Amino acid sequence: SKFILERLIDSGLLQKRRAAEIALGVEDSNHLLSRQRLAGIVGNQGRYRRLDADGCGRARAIARLQKRLYHLRKGSRNSDRSSESARRDRAPPAAACELVGAGHVVHPAHGHQADAQARRVALCLLQRPGSPLSGTACLAFKLASGPALVPACACVLAVARVIALGR
Repeated sequence: SKFILERLIDSGLLQKRRAAEIALGVEDSNHLLSRQRLAGIVGNQGRYRRLDADGCGRARAIARLQKRLYHLRKGSRNSDRSSESARRDRAPPAAACELVGAGHVVHPAHGHQADAQARRVALCLLQRPGSPLSGTACLAFKLASGPALVPACACVLAVARVIALGR
């Protein structure tokens, strides 16, 4: 944390002092510049694991989706699943994009009635402009296990994992 770094510098940090000073100055506006400076200081040990600007953007988007999934799962524990399933069944196919933010779909791997709807949601997310997954054609995804009702974002995360491993 910044507090610890400040205390170390004030106490006379000798090793990696420059890296600590750069880390203290990181903000959203200079994030990439700070990453480049740190890369020059810390060496090449992690050169294959270090993300470029596009990779950082994808990582943030995936982290946002994971956070959204967490909140959807947390909220679904407290809500009535029967009312959600009734709302989902009444939703027209054209509104598949809205299901991502609001509801749950049956995962295609389970072979239930809503297969086509879940696939439409995943396709919609893959084709949505500005999505971190847009422009990809990979739909070969599976979740290892889980309940029949999973948030639609879980499908997206599974696709993101397959894409990340495939590239």
